[in-house]
Amino acid sequence: MALGAWGASMPTAGVLFALLTGVLILCVRAPAWAFAAALLLFTFEGTVKVGLSVDGAPSPAAVGAAALDLALFGSLVALLVSDRGRTPSRVWANASLPERAAIAMLCGWLFLSVLQIPFSGDLVDALEGARVTQSYLVVALGGLILAARLSPERAAVVLLGVVGLAVAYGALRGLTGPAHAERAYAELRTPNASFDDLARDTGSFTAAMGLVSFLVPAGLLCLAFALLRVRWPVLTAALFVLAMVGVIASYVRTGLLAVVAGAALLTLLLLTRPGAARRRGAIALATAGVILVGGYAGTVLAGEAHPATEWRAKTLAHPLSDNSVTTRFDHWGHVLDQVAEEPFGSGLGTVGRATADGHRAVSTDNSYLKVLREQGIAGAVLFMLGLVVLLTSIAVRLVRANPIRRPLGSASLVAVAGFLVLMVMAEYIEQPGKVLVWTLLGVAAWDAIGRDQRDWGPYAELPAELPTVPEPALPAHIATPV
Repeated sequence: MALGAWGASMPTAGVLFALLTGVLILCVRAPAWAFAAALLLFTFEGTVKVGLSVDGAPSPAAVGAAALDLALFGSLVALLVSDRGRTPSRVWANASLPERAAIAMLCGWLFLSVLQIPFSGDLVDALEGARVTQSYLVVALGGLILAARLSPERAAVVLLGVVGLAVAYGALRGLTGPAHAERAYAELRTPNASFDDLARDTGSFTAAMGLVSFLVPAGLLCLAFALLRVRWPVLTAALFVLAMVGVIASYVRTGLLAVVAGAALLTLLLLTRPGAARRRGAIALATAGVILVGGYAGTVLAGEAHPATEWRAKTLAHPLSDNSVTTRFDHWGHVLDQVAEEPFGSGLGTVGRATADGHRAVSTDNSYLKVLREQGIAGAVLFMLGLVVLLTSIAVRLVRANPIRRPLGSASLVAVAGFLVLMVMAEYIEQPGKVLVWTLLGVAAWDAIGRDQRDWGPYAELPAELPTVPEPALPAHIATPV
């Protein structure tokens, strides 16, 4: 009776409790599906927090984040326990020396982050900074094991299921505008959530930046699936268009550039191979041009709704004339001066969300500079060099195997690359889209490094190993030596 009354008075909390219970049950019976369900739940992090706020729950942002983290990391632990280290061991065994060095650098970055927590000045801020930045990198292990347990075709279906609802909802709110509660919550927590009476699209997230951090990799994943003809090309192409609607309605200009960069990488991967891959590469090149022109036209058209957005849209053609861009460059120079004064870093939690006081927070306007500022030169080298070497090696392996034969890894790599471009212009490494991105990093690593080279998957145009024709037997008096 008391539980029913509580659920009636706080419906969002009741639904969230039921979903968490379901995920925890799946952790015991089917860890891979529990992890996929946790990823799906995370794509509605804003909806959860807004709903808790409407219910009047105490500290809705903290409670919502704790619930989502419980589902995500609980399912990840269950997945790791059930795997018993077999999948990471296989990847390590198949990895080349540079790949092992890259993995070691990323692990070293996490270890260094743990060591830096006690020396960061404010322990609470340091823990929060490590939670929102470093801790989610381990989700790549979940993507690794998920891709190993499922066939490439089924893994693609699962990923489409994870991103599909949030992409569709983001497009819907881009066309209709956010709900009143969503807009009020965004304006309470983030600056520039609206331009006078024009609200920016937040979709199922708490802010426009959070939405774009998800839509860029999700949209690129769907675009790559469509061009590589993984499954349901019409549906995946439609999901990509819906993702672009959300990106345009968020008025985050960097999102368009990140999508074009990801499409360009897909084009490069395909053009390096002859035959059908090169033909699809030509299609991808034309698609990248359409995205650039169409996205710019859509941004300009959407910008006509308000003078501020109209100016932001027009500066896409002349970015150096935009005051926000030149101000950001000046800010980067100031951050580099601070790094020169403190080469060992200012400590975890001294930049980004952990420093938020109302709408204000210490910012570097660049995810890579955030790592450099907080963790010093050593931390930045471990993080950035490890990522560059690992992703470059994955790309080389996928090209050698033919991206058409490895569509899951190729699409995941393109999605990760788009997010890394996005990270140049703000602290996107803290935004919720990172959960999808680090998962896709694990998927790409498995498809490129862990998967057997003879296992080309169900999308191969040619068999991995051509059947051999036995030689005809010779007569006994010829075959037997005298």
